[in-house]
Amino acid sequence: VKEEQYKSIIQRAQKSLEEKQWQDALSQSDAALNLMPNSKEADRIHQIARKQIDSQAQIEKYLTRADMFLAQKSYKEALEELKKVQSFDSENKDAQERILQIEQIQEVHDQQIAELIRQYQEAEDSKDFDAAIATCNELIDTDTPNQRKWTEKVERLKTAKVEFAKEEEKWQTIKRKIDSALFMENWAEVVSLGKEALRIREDENLRLNICRAEEKLTVLQAEENYKQGIYEVKDFIVNKKWDEARELLSDLQPRYPDHKGEMKLLFKQIFDAETAFDK
Repeated sequence: VKEEQYKSIIQRAQKSLEEKQWQDALSQSDAALNLMPNSKEADRIHQIARKQIDSQAQIEKYLTRADMFLAQKSYKEALEELKKVQSFDSENKDAQERILQIEQIQEVHDQQIAELIRQYQEAEDSKDFDAAIATCNELIDTDTPNQRKWTEKVERLKTAKVEFAKEEEKWQTIKRKIDSALFMENWAEVVSLGKEALRIREDENLRLNICRAEEKLTVLQAEENYKQGIYEVKDFIVNKKWDEARELLSDLQPRYPDHKGEMKLLFKQIFDAETAFDK
């Protein structure tokens, strides 16, 4: 009778094992071992069933942790937990379904992050600090693994916004002074203030104004040099230094063709004064 009971129980245990009914297989193998403590088959079924039940407990634990990370949008960590599940059961459907779900979510999520980063960079490049800060705050909520990075960027942008406001105020002040100097034709001040402004910000129109002012200064300096030279010529004439006066005029003549008429008169003045003196 005992042997018949054992055979019946071990058959049910084998069937449960084949059908992967681990708990039933464990219970049936335990019952068989109670009847036949030395049964190798019952012990084999017991070991396999126990291992599978323990593995299932681990799988449930990892699946629960994966679901927790998934809820937190921590996709990398969720995948790590699901890989642990697959180390116990490579064909686990729950793990496969979750992995597919994460891959789909992550693809959309990565696209969202990429778009937000594009918007952030565009706003920062255009000095739109409010928009850049707002986008960083969105990234703090969306790109959770990099929350610290975006939080630090928000603080940096706030500081940059204050500095830019100061810089903008300084720029506008200098710009008003430059406009006034242009109106007054104070070319030296236009050049000096313009170069100071360009250290703050590049501006093509300002560069053009500086070039124009430098050209005006060159003309004015040339005119001043001409006047100084004529003054020296006249001084030579007064002091009857005809040769020096004539030599200086000859030097000035090719450099200042616009004053040809005036210099012609001075050559005549030298000639007339020298002739009158010789008489």
